[in-house]
Amino acid sequence: MAKYKTSGLITEIRGSIGDKTFYYWKGVPVVRKKKGKQKQGNSLAQVKIRETFTFLTKTWAYMSFENWALWEEYAKKDRRIKNNSKTGLMNSIGNWMSGKIAYMSVNGLLIACGFAPLEKPIFGKPKPPLPSTDLPPLSKWTKDIKFNIWLPEDYPDRCVVQIWAKKITSWKGDPNIITIAPLSTSPTEVKIEKIKFRKNGKIVEKNLNEIGYTKLLLQMRVIAENGRFSIPSSIYKIEFNSSTLKPLNSSTFHPIAKNRFRFPTNK
Repeated sequence: MAKYKTSGLITEIRGSIGDKTFYYWKGVPVVRKKKGKQKQGNSLAQVKIRETFTFLTKTWAYMSFENWALWEEYAKKDRRIKNNSKTGLMNSIGNWMSGKIAYMSVNGLLIACGFAPLEKPIFGKPKPPLPSTDLPPLSKWTKDIKFNIWLPEDYPDRCVVQIWAKKITSWKGDPNIITIAPLSTSPTEVKIEKIKFRKNGKIVEKNLNEIGYTKLLLQMRVIAENGRFSIPSSIYKIEFNSSTLKPLNSSTFHPIAKNRFRFPTNK
């Protein structure tokens, strides 16, 4: 932002000329470079999200009053759920929903999981159970992260599991879905090879072996074809190290740092 002085010929300038915008700030005439248009992300995932949102917005607009009323009734059943915008790593659903938000949320979830959207909500169906897994609550890995996951009991409709992950060591990542897998009472193997995270303001995706050492948080949720979903699982903590790099401890400090920081010794 730069200030400018008016003259006898020009007493006031407002608006834009080229890439410059003239305006008054606290009575002082100033000029700054015009803001460029923000570009929408064009990754495949971002394009799919925009297409889904556009599709659901249009289908809601052309829906009958009867179906609107059904979604309002469906939403009321979950309005008792009072939680934050996130439940652990994943976005919460059912937080004071309106009929339209219920329609958008449930069908957005179904489309993302490969199921057909619902024109009418389905009532009377129980929630699917939380998935069972042989992944320990806290685990360490030096190569492929693999574990099994399954439904602890039969469920009448088809189900998939959403697995969310977040990288918590530098560079940190936002929670994101790393895989969606079909689920039944038979064990399904899940393999985590890549992780997304934010670096220098950009979202990047890398193989875990390229990163070397990192820590991950992982959470799961079951989605049923009927639009019902389980509560989120507890958070699993994963430490991955495919290199010779070791976490910092007293033996990895620089000699000068060792003298500065005294570590207790057992006598």
